[in-house]
Amino acid sequence: MNPVCGVILSAVLLGETDSLSVMPVAALVLVCMGIYIVNRPEKTE
Repeated sequence: MNPVCGVILSAVLLGETDSLSVMPVAALVLVCMGIYIVNRPEKTE
């Protein structure tokens, strides 16, 4: 979650509006998807 919080805090506190363009937001979505995939519970059959 460090990359996600870092981008959000830099945009809010430092006013870096470039960090909220299309490519960084797409990268954050991919990071969040990776975190979800690693932490999801295993399927038991």
